[in-house]
Amino acid sequence: MKEQSLFLRMAIIIIICILAGLNCNSTGPDNSVKLLFPQPKEIGSDYKQTKMKIYRDKGLYEFLNGGAEIYFDYGIVQVVSTEYQVNSDLGIEVSVYDMGDSSGAFGIYSSKRYPAADFIDIGNNGFRTSASLEFWKGQYYCKLINYETSAESDNAMLKIGKFIAERIKETGQPPAIVSLLAQNDGIKNTEKYFRTQLGLNNIHYISHDNVLMLSDSTQGAVVGYGDTNPIALDFVIQYCDSVHSKSAIESYIQFLKEQGRVDSSGNFYKSIGKNHKWTWIGSEKQYLFGLWNAEDESESLEIMTMISKNIQNKIKCKY
Repeated sequence: MKEQSLFLRMAIIIIICILAGLNCNSTGPDNSVKLLFPQPKEIGSDYKQTKMKIYRDKGLYEFLNGGAEIYFDYGIVQVVSTEYQVNSDLGIEVSVYDMGDSSGAFGIYSSKRYPAADFIDIGNNGFRTSASLEFWKGQYYCKLINYETSAESDNAMLKIGKFIAERIKETGQPPAIVSLLAQNDGIKNTEKYFRTQLGLNNIHYISHDNVLMLSDSTQGAVVGYGDTNPIALDFVIQYCDSVHSKSAIESYIQFLKEQGRVDSSGNFYKSIGKNHKWTWIGSEKQYLFGLWNAEDESESLEIMTMISKNIQNKIKCKY
């Protein structure tokens, strides 16, 4: 009986521990993230800080208010958030998004920025508006929102952001696939990274069907170029092997044929859309690449050739 009683008590303890671990929201963020935030006295003597909150799993849906799917697509792990206040209930909301790795952090940040933004030197890359500051560094995407309108709070927001950026030790790099794009012709700060169809649709919508056969094992990047409207993009997608990339290009060509005519141009394919802009596609081993919204045929051919060479050099370096 004593052994049964001991077994029962141990079982209850285990169940309690499991249930405690399922708590989606917590007020105790792990110290590695907690230490990124400055103390109020490091900003200004009048500032007060609200209790930190950590959001994981289902709690992220509440915090992100309907926009969680794209964050999960980039591998979000948790968000730690707090607020700094002075003289009123309004203040500066500071949120640090742990994206799991630098690729995820760059990916979600790059989906937010735009070419005409007011870029500033903070973290790896950052931009600000009259009421917000966003940047990325290492595995973290950071967002600060200023609910006040004073010069004091604006300076404090920038001070907090720089403090956090300096505290993040790992710099991180954009995903390697970004380097395969035709950077020489690209518009600065238009590089974007995606993994699945959801991420791509957030950048450039093709179809509700997954015609490029994107999955959890794919990754891609785009960069804008030229001055067309909509902006022209060159893209690269990496598949797990050449079998999958071949299936993807066949699927995409079939989709384009259903929209209109597809012609070959050397090793590449091209198709003109209803908006009188060209789509170009080609493949190298496990990579599919091309252009969207292209106009000039000779320029397009040059860019396609450049991307193809970038990929070939990448493949040579691997073996």
